[in-house]
Amino acid sequence: MTGIWLIRHGEAEGNLYRRIHGWYDGSLTEMGFRQLPYLAERFRDTRLDAVYSSDLRRAMDTARALSEPRGMLLRIREDLREVNMGDWEDKCWGWVERFAPEEYDRLNRDPWTWSVPGAEPGEKTVRRLEAALLAIAEKHPGGEVAVVSHGSAIRLLLAELLGIPSREIGRVPYCDNTAVARLTAEGDRLTLVSYNDNSHLPEALSAFHRDEWWKNEDGKDGRDMYFLPMDLYSREGKETYLRRYRETWIASYGSDRGFTNVHLEGAKYRQQQ
Repeated sequence: MTGIWLIRHGEAEGNLYRRIHGWYDGSLTEMGFRQLPYLAERFRDTRLDAVYSSDLRRAMDTARALSEPRGMLLRIREDLREVNMGDWEDKCWGWVERFAPEEYDRLNRDPWTWSVPGAEPGEKTVRRLEAALLAIAEKHPGGEVAVVSHGSAIRLLLAELLGIPSREIGRVPYCDNTAVARLTAEGDRLTLVSYNDNSHLPEALSAFHRDEWWKNEDGKDGRDMYFLPMDLYSREGKETYLRRYRETWIASYGSDRGFTNVHLEGAKYRQQQ
């Protein structure tokens, strides 16, 4: 039997800025890096025979908090990656909520039926991660390994191990950044012992203590935004640009003295360039 500590990476840019980062290779945030010493301390007296990570930076930087103090080589596996989000990669969550509401709802309520061009089906993610963990366990029979992966992929696997169907995914809580799950592997079987443990993080460094969206069954965050380019040639666009520029001018200089509409022409020129 092999023991597996399955860990979500620290807070990353996609988490903080509410952008869709599956295979998009975003970095950890400042808070993400601040979480790592607490993760390392949690495992300070824990036997680890190997440390594995997905090949995305946010996961590798997290995993190094465990491998480097032990002088271990970090082992990288592409099959530990997050769900591939296809055409949604690096879009704002608010954008897909606004322009693809049906698929967005399906992703949150029944992810095995979710479908976006170029994306990875939920079932495929589960089988990929499951196979990766079993392959790792086979390399370390009787050992103890730490594996750093990603939130959505871990959640889908947890649902599978708990026997929860995709249409009831809401029963599986989201996991905090650096949260830890404990699994065992024997033969071709993975067994879930515990999951979503973030007890090593002080409240000030817990994204889930700060945020509330993860408590919502639909997984939506009311703060999510989307962005559209301003049309500087429409009446609305012109008025909006000049109004915002005037407000900034007044905040900088105390009045609108010296402000003229020529700034709009400069903006149009820069936009064309």
